[in-house]
Parts: sequence; C-alpha cells; structure tokens
Amino acid sequence: MNLDISAMTLQDALAAEKGGAASVEVIADLAARGLTPPLDLVRAVREHVRIGVNVIVRPHNRDFLYTPAEVDRMLEDAARFAALGVSSLVVGGLDAAGDLDLGLIGRIRAAAPGVAITVHQAIDASRDPGRAVAALDGRVERALTSGGALTAWLGRENLRAWVQAYGDRLRFACAAGIEIEHLAALAGYVRAPEYHVGHAARTGGAVDVDRVSRLVDCLAVV
Repeated sequence: MNLDISAMTLQDALAAEKGGAASVEVIADLAARGLTPPLDLVRAVREHVRIGVNVIVRPHNRDFLYTPAEVDRMLEDAARFAALGVSSLVVGGLDAAGDLDLGLIGRIRAAAPGVAITVHQAIDASRDPGRAVAALDGRVERALTSGGALTAWLGRENLRAWVQAYGDRLRFACAAGIEIEHLAALAGYVRAPEYHVGHAARTGGAVDVDRVSRLVDCLAVV
C-alpha cells in the first residue's frame, strides 16, 4: 500500500520523498482541494524527486463545470505537463446533469498521450458516485475518491465495495480527511492500493518528514 502526498512546493515534494511516500500530487491551493499548479513548479518537482509525480489539472474550485475557454486551458496544461514526463494527470469534470463528463476526460487523454489519467473527486460530487466509478472502468487508470462521502472514513463501505468490484482494472487512491489516527484501520478495511493525504502530512503549513514517516508506518502494519 502506497502513500500519495499533496505538494505545493518543491520542498513539500522533497519532504514527502524523504518521509517514504511513493508519490506526490503537485497542486496549488490545498485549501481549495487542489488547483492547477505552475508549470515551473511541476518541472522542478519532476527534476528533483525520484518518486511518482501526479499533477492536478483543475482551473477553479467553484464546481466541476468548465467553460469552453477553461477546457482549452486544461487541454493546454495537460499537454505541457505530459511533456515533462509526469506519472499521471489528475482531472475530472461534470456535465449539466451531474454525471461525469466523459467527453472532457477523453479529450484530456488525447492531449496527453502516454500519460496515465486519474479521475479525482468529481466522482464524489456527481449525482451517482457508484455509476461514475462504473463508467471509468476500462477508460482510465486511476480513481481518487472518498467513496461518495465527505471523508474517506465515512465512505469506507463504498470504497471497499468498489475496490472489490473494479480493483483489478482501476487503481483506487482513497482521499479526503484521512488522519494518522485512523489510516491503518481504513486501509485494513478498504484494502485499496493507495492513500492520498493533504493536511495530515503537514506541520505549520508544510509537509513534515516525520508525519509522512508516521503515515507510511501506518500502512506498513496493514
């Protein structure tokens, strides 16, 4: 089981790597649950860490609906990040009915050939998260989700069921509200291969090597 850490700076990414994380998700604005980061930051992280580098492509946090101009920018960003050799692009969107925008996801994949696609918590904001996960089966490599709930702990029943149903074809990263105190119990119950952590890996706003190590230790005992 692997740990994925939100990184807003190169120092965050280096601390995550030193603490034993398997990957980072490069973002801007953790308080907004992650927005598209600057290209220079992604380049620096890609050049200085040896662990996986996932990058979010999300222009705003108002909702998961995007204008044509915003979609064009997302496609441009996806292509630029892909050219740096990142591990995956973390993307998603909804249509007017509240279902996953599979067309948008397909367009981003086409803009970034050869790069894995992670669909983020647009899954959980959709009108039917279970249907959203089923729609991703065979379309993308990875789903980052809280099981349709406010936190991964509250969504653990769905997460467990989805891992059992789709886990041999879709890599699940449990996310949202994960704390050190319940990570081992969550991982032991859900049995997903990845756990994505933001605030719980931080002290004073920055990723803390010791806290990352403690999170890694939680997964090691499962």
